Amino acid sequence: MKIIFCIPGSSMSKNFFRCWSELLKELPSMDIEWELITEYYPYVHIVRDKIVKRALKKDYDYLMWLDNDIDFTIEDFKQLLSHS
Repeated sequence: MKIIFCIPGSSMSKNFFRCWSELLKELPSMDIEWELITEYYPYVHIVRDKIVKRALKKDYDYLMWLDNDIDFTIEDFKQLLSHS
């Protein structure tokens, strides 16, 4: 399975970075390939559009948006994935 993670913004909170790092450590054990697309623009609707246009050119099974100020756990990720 391949997931493209889309993260708009130019920086991330300390907690988000911790959550993101924990997720990256777990992905190989879940047999998940991943790619990151990130970009910054001051207007969120424009940057999301730019990111999705880049993502649509890729080959992937799932696209997941993560905002750079949100905290999450591995269990949150697994729960979302189980609903696919």
